Amino acid sequence: MGVRPTYASHAGAYLVDSFYSQRIFGQTIKYARTRVLVVDDHHDGAEALGLLLDLLGCDVRLAYSGRQALTIAPAFDPDLVVLDLQMPDMDGIETARRLRAQSWSWHCVFASHSASANPEIGDISHRAGFQHHVRKPSPPGTFEALLATLSSEHEA
Repeated sequence: MGVRPTYASHAGAYLVDSFYSQRIFGQTIKYARTRVLVVDDHHDGAEALGLLLDLLGCDVRLAYSGRQALTIAPAFDPDLVVLDLQMPDMDGIETARRLRAQSWSWHCVFASHSASANPEIGDISHRAGFQHHVRKPSPPGTFEALLATLSSEHEA
């Protein structure tokens, strides 16, 4: 049994398991040039996702509010923004709208990230202009598949 690094919080445990270790360590990392901005008011969740994306080889920045994302994003110029939809003050939909209004964002892909029990949340996020929707918690391989899709979209 291999070492399974975990990131635990009072709200639940997030696991970076051997699935990723077996597929990443010792191999050329495919997503080393992908810049990802993770925006989530739940610090533990944002940090866990940031850790996962870092293990996948991404250059990651974290923002804990929509306003913080608006400050970080222009200088970072992300390829992918993963936004929690249900944040206080400025939700993910409004944050995405404001980020898209900035000139740097023409190439950026937006993915909503939500633990909402609403079965229509994916449709709501797509109607709001998100290209992808990821439910929380995400099964192993979800973000690797999203990054692979992102890579193929940029190559097309």
